[in-house]
Amino acid sequence: MKRTKENLLAQHQAFLKDKGQAPPEFKFSFSKLPKGAALQAAGLWVLAAIACFALPLLLPDLGKELYKNKALAHVPQFELSNHVFKGQFKPTSHIGDTRPTQDATYKGISILTANGVRNLKNEDKAQQYVSQLETSEFNKNTQEIYQGLTQMKGLGLLDGAQSKPFVSKYYNLLLSLLERHSGFRLNAQRSASVGATYYALQALTVLGKLEDFKKSEAFQPAIGFVLSMKDQDNGGYRDAAGENATVEATYHAVQVLDERNDKDVKVYEGLDVFLFQCQSRDGGFSDLPIQDVSQLYSKHSSLATTAQAIYILEFLKAHNVISFSFTDASSSSYTAGLNYLRSCLSWNYGVLPHYPASETSLTATYYFLRLVDKFPHVAYGTPRVLQTLSVSFGVLFLLYAIFHFYQPQMNGKTVQEVRSEMRTIGILLALSAISLHLWAPGTVLLYLCFAAYLAIRLYDVLAADNSDGLMPMVAAGTCLTFVGAVFAMSFLSPLVFSNVIVFYVLAIWGAVATLVVTLTAAYVTGIKKMSFYLNAAFVAWILNTVVGYAYLYGRGEMAVVYRHLVIHGHIPAILVFAPVITFALAHAFAAAGASAYLNLSAAPPKRKKPAKPAPAKPLQTIEAAPSADADADAPAPAED
Repeated sequence: MKRTKENLLAQHQAFLKDKGQAPPEFKFSFSKLPKGAALQAAGLWVLAAIACFALPLLLPDLGKELYKNKALAHVPQFELSNHVFKGQFKPTSHIGDTRPTQDATYKGISILTANGVRNLKNEDKAQQYVSQLETSEFNKNTQEIYQGLTQMKGLGLLDGAQSKPFVSKYYNLLLSLLERHSGFRLNAQRSASVGATYYALQALTVLGKLEDFKKSEAFQPAIGFVLSMKDQDNGGYRDAAGENATVEATYHAVQVLDERNDKDVKVYEGLDVFLFQCQSRDGGFSDLPIQDVSQLYSKHSSLATTAQAIYILEFLKAHNVISFSFTDASSSSYTAGLNYLRSCLSWNYGVLPHYPASETSLTATYYFLRLVDKFPHVAYGTPRVLQTLSVSFGVLFLLYAIFHFYQPQMNGKTVQEVRSEMRTIGILLALSAISLHLWAPGTVLLYLCFAAYLAIRLYDVLAADNSDGLMPMVAAGTCLTFVGAVFAMSFLSPLVFSNVIVFYVLAIWGAVATLVVTLTAAYVTGIKKMSFYLNAAFVAWILNTVVGYAYLYGRGEMAVVYRHLVIHGHIPAILVFAPVITFALAHAFAAAGASAYLNLSAAPPKRKKPAKPAPAKPLQTIEAAPSADADADAPAPAED
């Protein structure tokens, strides 16, 4: 047989195997650069990852006008069309909600008659309704006067000369509701309040008499009353003396204080701190500060209150009181508020009162439109899910770049198996996430298929194992390390998994646990088969995935967790990319740990220095011994 280099190497490896000294499956170097093609591919994937990481910062605010127009287009669905209540509005889109309210009618008419455009289906009936309210002088109530005058102006009942008697009449009526050296009252039986003062100034604006009132002696005491309602403990504003500070009262207060001749911004200090005390973990705001952990995670926020809070924050930004830069600690809280606002906007239904909700709200629509009309630069158009998708793809591309960098040193068969497994898992999870969005009942079936696939693969790997139970023990060690962290976090806070960042922390912890357990197992067992450690990592990943989600489901937190994931746009990242990325990280860290051990154990022994050769002795002349023939030929000695 021809003695080639390959045959000699094969014979040498067989000899070592017989001696129990088999070399590792492949030699691996973390610092070895690949050849040109592999290095170029790795560089391209790194550039793609950087582009995905930078995209959320450069992504324009898409769809703003679309969402605003959809909200406007859905307002007519609140207008009642029955014979009794034509021209009036109901507060929600609920089918059973068939009775109007005065507040909902004001909001509907004010939206549909804004900017001089009238889009009411029953404008004549609406005019009759408002005229009927006016006969009672709007119950001599500050809020109802403002709402009534706004509707009259929108419906054309205050145009031209016919407005003069109304202007004089209601200007005097509002002044009669002004408390001496204080603010306005809601009615004659109430004390002064911030809300009543706000409605009065808004009504004076509709009448065109605000500037006249600002020149009067009563204006500064009204401003002073609003300033006196500030809660020095939390920074917010009360509606009246003896009450708690609320977001709505603060919303009214900043608009009243904006009418001051003195533009000192010190009166606005501390408002942002108060607002963030009212923010839940879902990003939305409640009218009162959050009191305990249960409210922080479980309470459903209000879109109307959230729009008011963002209005105030934008007002503070416009007056240079705060600045939400990347280095500002409150920037993430502000972004979370925008995420909640965006989650309540629907192309099909309009504006939801909170998330989730099965019906739309006219009050939520009203405050949303007031916000975006006053501050059109508010970024609510681009869904948060696009940003998280971009970052998730960036992480995936970065892992793929590392894979291409080290691929020339990897076993081709192992690479193909891992790649095929990763592709199948990704497809099943992607289909499940799509079904969750389009057809929720089908999601259960797809997740059952995914669980069945994992069970089959787990059985296949365990059936093919010939390590006398060592591989399942290594996998169990990794799983216990991961689950231990899950239980530790649960002990620290019962609702910790409602915080989205915890899932990413656990993903990193799972990879670190795989590396540590792999190195420990390699040192203890001395096994030098790369496939052993990769199979252990795969089994551990299956156990971590199944046990982790089963634990959350068993604790009854999935509804809260799911709501937070949807609001902040993390559904595809957590349900699709996180399992795929943790699968890749588990195999990568297992391979890294095993390679580090195999490289150390395969280090060649130190060579002994060769002994110095003995010095050569000098040549000596040696006489040859006489042979037998020579002795025969020699003459015999003479005899005596």
